[in-house]
Amino acid sequence: MEKISVILPSYNVEKYIGKCLESLLKQSYNNLEIIIVNDGSTDGTLEIAKEFLNIDKRLIVTNQDNQGVSIARNNAINLSTGEYIIFVDPDDYVHEDFVKSLYESLIQNKSDLAICGHTKVYDDLTEVKSKTSRSLFTDDVIFEEYFIGESTLTVLMCDKIFKSNIIKENNIHCPIEVTSGQDQVFILEYLLYCNSVSTVDNNYYYYYQRIGSKSKRYEYYIFERTIIKLEYLKDLLKKHKLYDKFEGYFKIRLYMNLFSQGLLLYRYDSKENFKSKFRKLLDDSVKYINKSRLSILLDIVLFSKLNIKEKVSCFVIYFFPSVFVKFLYKTYLNMQLKG
Repeated sequence: MEKISVILPSYNVEKYIGKCLESLLKQSYNNLEIIIVNDGSTDGTLEIAKEFLNIDKRLIVTNQDNQGVSIARNNAINLSTGEYIIFVDPDDYVHEDFVKSLYESLIQNKSDLAICGHTKVYDDLTEVKSKTSRSLFTDDVIFEEYFIGESTLTVLMCDKIFKSNIIKENNIHCPIEVTSGQDQVFILEYLLYCNSVSTVDNNYYYYYQRIGSKSKRYEYYIFERTIIKLEYLKDLLKKHKLYDKFEGYFKIRLYMNLFSQGLLLYRYDSKENFKSKFRKLLDDSVKYINKSRLSILLDIVLFSKLNIKEKVSCFVIYFFPSVFVKFLYKTYLNMQLKG
């Protein structure tokens, strides 16, 4: 049985890390090393981690000054000794077959990356499941799925299993300069060295939507930080001489990015400020794309590989008043909740 390293970057999660670690210690796949990097927590996170260390010797607990999730993950990668690596956020938890299902998918399909579905869990106990499938992506389909697919390929590092040798031999790391969307950058860089990606048709990762966390506060998603991420993705594609080939997909990611940021604004910011803040988002987006509204319209309607729902969504956002955009977001959220 091959060793799998599970990496938990942890900062001020004393309310959640216990449940996360309990779910990991109950895994049906046993040969694990669980690396907890305490990122300078000021609450009881480190003490709780040490308590679990006394319970199970598969745990490794290390401490660092507060330097952020990217450095914490990078340090854990350097410490890891497993043939495979899984990332888990300490305010989330997992099904008992989470590790086993990912490992078996990777081995049985001889793939370089395996993905399972995730379930968003809200404070009111509402659950929203991501779409899952049992399939194998190869060649250009990998990047099509990454940029415009409905799979979970893009969103999280934490519902996946990676090969340690691909990460370490190619010096793949979480970029420190990217402070919004680090997962997307890491995943794309890893995919550039993949021949195939397999999926697990189960939602085994439970992704807690903690309102107080950075990723759930709109102000964290200011457009300037998103541009840094997008430019990093572009540079990765150019480095591998793939940008010209996938420029169309990259462009679609720009349009859908505005949709997702507007959704965060609608959901987590004050409703009375939505119109002015969304207008700034829209203006910044158009300025970055550096195209006329007519050119954007042609991209969305004629040239993009978006499905019809995505085309309608992008069209409404770019060309209709904010009242229609609000209606679109409300409808979208209701559809998500109904599953």
